[in-house]
Amino acid sequence: MRHTVLVAITAAIGNMLRGWDITTITSIALYIKREFHLEASPVMEVLLVAMSVFGTAIITTLYGWVSDVVGRRPMLIASSHLYFAGGLIIMLWSRNFYVLLLGRLLEVLGVGLAAMFIPV
Repeated sequence: MRHTVLVAITAAIGNMLRGWDITTITSIALYIKREFHLEASPVMEVLLVAMSVFGTAIITTLYGWVSDVVGRRPMLIASSHLYFAGGLIIMLWSRNFYVLLLGRLLEVLGVGLAAMFIPV
């Protein structure tokens, strides 16, 4: 019973990461729009927020095959590296919007991997 509760809490925390990611990007989209002068181009703002859908679609399509080839533990480690590199290194120091999009994609891939592999 104790092991089951621990697994359920771990899975909930892993999936909460995805919700946290979506919430933070939608709340700071206003500041990003101002910083990168995207007032005339709302499509770019939507693309930044919708990157989570694109990344999650890629991950959910490939995660079974990748898990069979590489294994779950290395993919969980890779997800933490992608989340760290995309969020802290690339997005924090991005000079233009396209680098920000690249960092967002890497971060979303890391979040999608964690959301898929933690419950498994």
